[in-house]
Amino acid sequence: MLVAPMDTSIRKLPLIYAVQRLGVNYHFEKEIEDALEAIYHENNEADNDLHTTSLRFRLLREHDFDVPCEAIYKFKYEEGNFKSSLRNDVQGLLELYEASYMRVHGEDILDEAISFTTTHLTLAAATLDYPLGNSHPIFGLHRSGATFGLKYPWAAQASSSLLLLILHNVGY
Repeated sequence: MLVAPMDTSIRKLPLIYAVQRLGVNYHFEKEIEDALEAIYHENNEADNDLHTTSLRFRLLREHDFDVPCEAIYKFKYEEGNFKSSLRNDVQGLLELYEASYMRVHGEDILDEAISFTTTHLTLAAATLDYPLGNSHPIFGLHRSGATFGLKYPWAAQASSSLLLLILHNVGY
């Protein structure tokens, strides 16, 4: 699936994320690196939403690609505040929150992103319904997380969940 052609490499990001969350990424290291290399060299930042942009930024930084944080600026108004429409995008906010921890010294926008996302995710937590709340657990990336993750609905919602479940069941 990681090597299967898709209309854009960006569509592989959720699959890479799911493989990592299930703790089976060590079986696909070469494929993940190749996919991320292609994503790194693609230039389609303009048409990505907050979730995709943040996921791209985080995964590339985690794999030691030199990714500038300028892509996040498109989610701010000219006066410097994050766009108010982002407050309702819980998936995007959560991914931006996780991505902002990949910051380096001097990346003020990511410091602002931590503050913004913490505030709005805290407010949203009180109103999240059960399925959405369980579809975004925040846990470490390790194999024992696979067993835990399979008990929750987000695993069934992954686009490649059948493959990942099979891999888990055969001991990968």
